[in-house]
Formats: sequence, C-alpha cells, structure tokens
Amino acid sequence: MSSITNRMWRNTVCMWELSKIKTVPTFSRLCTTASISEQQEDKLLTKEKARTLVMNLTNEERENLAWCLNHLESEEIKAEYRGQLAGFRWRSKFGRPSKVPGLGDVDPTGSYCPLPEEWILKKYEETNNAETVPEPTRAQLFRVGLQNAIPFIMFGFLDNSVMLICGESIERTVGAVITISTMAAAAIGNTFSDILGIGSSYYVEQLVIRLGLKPPNLTPIQLDMTCSRRAANLGRTLGVTLGCFLGMFPLLFKKDVDEESEDEDNK
Repeated sequence: MSSITNRMWRNTVCMWELSKIKTVPTFSRLCTTASISEQQEDKLLTKEKARTLVMNLTNEERENLAWCLNHLESEEIKAEYRGQLAGFRWRSKFGRPSKVPGLGDVDPTGSYCPLPEEWILKKYEETNNAETVPEPTRAQLFRVGLQNAIPFIMFGFLDNSVMLICGESIERTVGAVITISTMAAAAIGNTFSDILGIGSSYYVEQLVIRLGLKPPNLTPIQLDMTCSRRAANLGRTLGVTLGCFLGMFPLLFKKDVDEESEDEDNK
C-alpha cells in the first residue's frame, strides 16, 4: 500500500513540474505578443502624433506635405475612373490616340487634349476681326483720355516751371559775368527741364498708379481703333497744355522782383 502511495505521489510531482515547464513558455509568448502589438501601436500615426508632426514643420514643408496628400488623393480618384473616361477609350495600348479628334472632342483626364486647328483658327478670327469687336463706349473713351492726360499734366508743369526758374537764374548769374541773351538763358533752362523730365518719368508714372487711375478694360483691337487713338492723343494734348499753363506760376513772382529792382534804380 505504501509503495502504491509513493508512486502516486511521485507521478503527481512529475505532472506538476511538467505543467510548470509548459506554462512558462506560454506566458513568455503571451508577453512577447503583447509587446509586439504595443510597438505596432506606437508606430501608427494617430491624430495627436500627426498634429505634433505638423507643428514642428515649417510653412514650406507644410505646403509640400499638403501638395503630396492632394496629389495622392487625385491619383486615387483618377485610378477609380481609369476605365470609364473617354481619354482612355481613345488611346491604344501604345499611348497613342486611336482616332483623329474632331471639333469639340476633349479628354477629361488632361493626358491627351489637342486643340483642333479649325477651332483655333475660328477663335482667332473671332477675337481679331475688327468688324465683330464692338467700339468702346463714351465712358471708356473718356477714361482713355484721362489716363493719358494726367501724366502729361505733370510733365508740362515740370517742363515749364523748371525752364523758367533755371532760365532766370542763369540770366542773373551767368549774365552778370558774360553777355547772354534771354533766349539763350531760356534754352539752357529748357535743357535742365528736359533732363529733369527724363529722370522724373518713373516717379510720375508711379504717382499716377498710386492715384488709383486704372485704364479701361479694353482689348488690344479696341485700343488700336481710330476712336481710341484720337481720345488718347486728345488727352495728351490737353494734359500737356494745362501742365504748361500751370508751370508758368514763376512769372507771378518775377513781376514783383522786377518792380523792386525798378524802385531801387529810381532811388
């Protein structure tokens, strides 16, 4: 009886040891699987990680990332309709069109979209035919003349005023040393005014732009019409005339100076 009991005890101990040995690898295997799943979860790009990544990028890098995402999305959408678009039905397997496109044929994919020559010729004739283009309205012609008049007002003002001021100064200074006529002094003053006009042309144009005067929305054919050219020339003529009259203001002060010099001579 004792021998049977001893055998049963030994068998129980052996079975317990065997079960212990088998459960250890199973437990370690479960721990390893859990660690691998945690590592895979760490590698996933969640919303928080994506936000952190975007916050660490520069503006240029963000634009590049957004462009890549939009490009990938458009390529996926294009791949979904690859067999349905007309552009792929037109093409052969070598990437060439299977037929010559006619007037109005288009390729929605944008990979092959030639413009027929007859359509181009038709559009060219429509846009470049003076008979089909309407003439500018009176309001547009007025804006054309005003746009050309304002710069010439400034040019005329600078030309006349600088010529009078410089001519008078030259006549007083140089005329006191050598004999010089009034016309010669005026000619030299006109030289200075022309030089100043060349140097100030850029600033005059910038000033006109800052005033907010925009040219009318006319096509090149409309601007080349006779009425548009007449309006532009009339505006330039009136502008330079008004500018020259305004530039004669130094003569108002010259009269006072002449009267003072005459009074001194009489005394």
